[in-house]
Amino acid sequence: MIQSLSDLIGYLCSGSDEYNDATCKRIKEIRIDWSRKFKRMRLRTNNSGNISIIRKMKILIIAFLGLFIHSNRNLFNKKYIFQGLRNSSYFDAFPSNQICILIEREKQGLCNTNGFIHTSRFPDICTVSMLAEVFAVQAYQYLNIDFFLKFHIYRWSKSLMNQERKIFIWEDTQPMGTFLSCLSLLNIPSLRVICIQHGLIEMASTTLKIPPTGSYTINNMVWNNQQGKQLQQFNPKINYSSIGLSYYASAYKNSQLKKIYLIGSGWCGNSVDQFDYFPRIIKLYSLISLSLEKYPALNLFYRPHPNESKTPQLKNSLNSLGKKAIVDISSKLELLNQERCIFFGLNSSLLYEAKLAGHYIVFIQSNSINSFSNNSSFPKSNSLPFNYDETLVLSEIANIDLKIATILKRFESEHIDENIYYHDPIKSFKSSLNDF
Repeated sequence: MIQSLSDLIGYLCSGSDEYNDATCKRIKEIRIDWSRKFKRMRLRTNNSGNISIIRKMKILIIAFLGLFIHSNRNLFNKKYIFQGLRNSSYFDAFPSNQICILIEREKQGLCNTNGFIHTSRFPDICTVSMLAEVFAVQAYQYLNIDFFLKFHIYRWSKSLMNQERKIFIWEDTQPMGTFLSCLSLLNIPSLRVICIQHGLIEMASTTLKIPPTGSYTINNMVWNNQQGKQLQQFNPKINYSSIGLSYYASAYKNSQLKKIYLIGSGWCGNSVDQFDYFPRIIKLYSLISLSLEKYPALNLFYRPHPNESKTPQLKNSLNSLGKKAIVDISSKLELLNQERCIFFGLNSSLLYEAKLAGHYIVFIQSNSINSFSNNSSFPKSNSLPFNYDETLVLSEIANIDLKIATILKRFESEHIDENIYYHDPIKSFKSSLNDF
């Protein structure tokens, strides 16, 4: 409390700072820009700008209380700062006593949600709540009150001056990610904010002009160079370095195909109202499932996207896939480090990851599912930003049995080279740091 009051008095006596003011303004600009584009798409999002009086009061109260919560003492002693646990695979690149994790909730909540398996391996890592900063951003966005946000920017800028630091974020469109991303605008030469990509850029981003993750951050670590070039289409100022995936997985050869996976999508629950996407792909998957009943030795699995667990549609839709379909919720490493399988899907990050692990990939063009609805067509996607093994197009739907038979035959005859995509994630990550 004493430190917080000292910071508050220091801020009130400091006067205006052009870098701090520019950072504050940019945070609001990004939040409004991103929210408007999603609202225009009629996507379900909490950032529409139309919030209740009760919500506004909550934002104001927590933003005010945040002035007196000094939870950053441990944070500013650390050299490497991570937003959440999504990039915890890279903790091994640094001494654990130099790492801090930023969260939006209390530590216990984070542990319960994520398992927090890394605490036993990294006992020296500290965890700091960003709740005050998050509500300060919302107070400026929704209430047009910039006092709270400017105070937190002042406190961060003052505390970040004394040594070299790197902040690793996984998104830059939500309040926390936007705040951290815009810290790079401060006049602090020793500070680097880097967005680590966690998936492919969705076709909707390029077709519907929605800024993808990382487009508001100058420094990006990407899966491959093509992804970096895609980001530069949204922001030509972006610097990027390719680091590959955050892990290594490798499928092993099998004498006979045993498993086929149908891959879900993150669009479930977001774009259903506009595009009927989820019912469309389930209808196509039900045809594939029906065709596979002719092959009793094959096990059919449905791999839902994490977003699908947030909607009530998953259970009902899986019923349409027949009794053969089994929901797979194993870890990604368990899924990919197994005997070679066939994966069906649209524009999915998991397809890319499965391909790098050595699995057989069947890419479904978007026009194939557009045929299952009279509503507006889903964003066009007739290719993927990587090589795949097979394509399922609209003209082949009518004779899906023949297409399935062809895919199975080609799978059995294809020769694969093991470890063709091998890489060391930590080595790639540390090497990439030199590019920023």
